[in-house]
Amino acid sequence: MMNLLYGAESSPDIVNQTAHTQPLLFAIEYALFELWRSYGVKPAEVIGHSIGEYVAACVAGVFSLEDGLKLAAIRGKLLQSLPKGGVMAAVFDNVQNISEIIQNQNISIAAVNSPKNVVISGHESDIREVQAIFSSRKIHHTLLQVSHAFHSHLTEPILEQFHKVISGVRLSEPVLPLISNLSGKQVQASEITKPEYWCRHLRQTVRFYDGVQTLANHGYEIFLEIGPHAVLSGLGKQCLEGKGIWLPSLIRGEDDSRQLFKAIAQLYEYGIPIDWQGVYASSRGKKIMLPSYPFQRKRYWKNPVRETNLKDNEAIMQKISNPLLRGVGVCRKNNIIAELQRIIEVFRGSSRLIFI
Repeated sequence: MMNLLYGAESSPDIVNQTAHTQPLLFAIEYALFELWRSYGVKPAEVIGHSIGEYVAACVAGVFSLEDGLKLAAIRGKLLQSLPKGGVMAAVFDNVQNISEIIQNQNISIAAVNSPKNVVISGHESDIREVQAIFSSRKIHHTLLQVSHAFHSHLTEPILEQFHKVISGVRLSEPVLPLISNLSGKQVQASEITKPEYWCRHLRQTVRFYDGVQTLANHGYEIFLEIGPHAVLSGLGKQCLEGKGIWLPSLIRGEDDSRQLFKAIAQLYEYGIPIDWQGVYASSRGKKIMLPSYPFQRKRYWKNPVRETNLKDNEAIMQKISNPLLRGVGVCRKNNIIAELQRIIEVFRGSSRLIFI
């Protein structure tokens, strides 16, 4: 996999082959989880999207890292083995309208990503036909750059073989709450520990929108995306109509280290405990003196962050770097309360963070 990502063999055409993409995504996402864990950042609950649920399940202890990689690789190979001709399209309308339009078509709803972001999947000829209907009704749509029609009836030929593979994997009860793509609700141990669950997961609709709604109903507002690009963060904002704090670990085109440190700083601002020794474990930085001359003025205090609508027993009020600064706009008493609440939460070891 390292050669596929960084070696001479690396190229978009090779990486974008499903047989390679799925295990690569799994590896990157799990590596990011371990990196965040080394920084002291741990999730309260987890949710994935399609292959991302395999990482979420691995994090939650449903199967081992070795088995997770094995399943991701075999899943990718089986999907790659399907006949060509399947395509997927994103349609920007609500799922009710789309369902009515495609009800007499041989097309599957592959994912409900947000209130007005639905992915359909099927044979290219069928998708092209329904695209004409969308265009006539001025419903925006676009074909996705994928090799096959995932989460559709076209995946059914590989389900029996995949069932045999996953039947040989030890499936354990989750040790962390996990939101299912199939239901959009917290998965039960009796479901996720059966091979049939993972076969249905391969075939049926990804209900990401419902899953985010469930997490919002649980009172969570801070979501950290562990993936190679900020995709789910954007969808999550649509799901909650701009509410919540959505932090990507990586953004395509941005410096990886800079983006990670930006996310660390934002998490700390919102009261998430950080293991700073872990953050700087591999750093070779050195201490420097702050400017000492009056004419070298530079402000080093962080600005306060906005308050979040958290549960009363989880609330952390605005954290002010220096309560004596003028023009801050929050009284000193509130600053003290906010800092005390942050310290109490650190000692409790509680987490208000969701990994996606």
